[in-house]
Amino acid sequence: MTPLPNLRAIQGILCSTNSGDLSFLESIRGAIWEDRNYENFAQNGYIKNVIAFRAIHMIATAAGSVRLTLNKITKGGVFQINNHPILKLLARPNSSMTRSELIEGIITYRLISGNSYILSIKNSEDVIQELHLLRPDRVEIASKNGYVLYKYSVNDEVHEFHTNHTSLLHHSLLHLKNFHPLNDWYGLSPIEAASYSIQQHNQASYLRENI
Repeated sequence: MTPLPNLRAIQGILCSTNSGDLSFLESIRGAIWEDRNYENFAQNGYIKNVIAFRAIHMIATAAGSVRLTLNKITKGGVFQINNHPILKLLARPNSSMTRSELIEGIITYRLISGNSYILSIKNSEDVIQELHLLRPDRVEIASKNGYVLYKYSVNDEVHEFHTNHTSLLHHSLLHLKNFHPLNDWYGLSPIEAASYSIQQHNQASYLRENI
């Protein structure tokens, strides 16, 4: 049986705590990251928390390692296709990404923010040439004339993607999101759902290093 804590010893420690220590203890009671936004999810729930980072990293890398195949279904059976433009596109989505990196990015963004945005760049013949990931915190969703409008802000520039005539602009934006019971536009971040537990772990780690 685990022995009960020495209550007298604990009482002595509390009685000997000076005002500065009490101020420190009081300061850590509050939430470390009360604001629920992408930056805090990424900083406190992914970058600064080894458990959440490891969990997200394992899921993303596992998804990225899955071998993708393209099959054609006919009356005679299922046949694998080894040479097709979509396979070439996925093998090298853009000049700076591999297929695994693209999939890992999609999964990681969605697990952190609840949303992933994939931008396809098309040529004049409306054929997709490249795939790019957009950072979720740079994307704003709005409604305009009955259509969904995506605004992507980077380097003081705003790029608008309209869902009603994407082919005319030689691009298309795919929005993958988790179900959110209180939001029509944005997905629910798994980190937000686990924020209380993550916060407790971060606080415990902070205490171990500073007391």
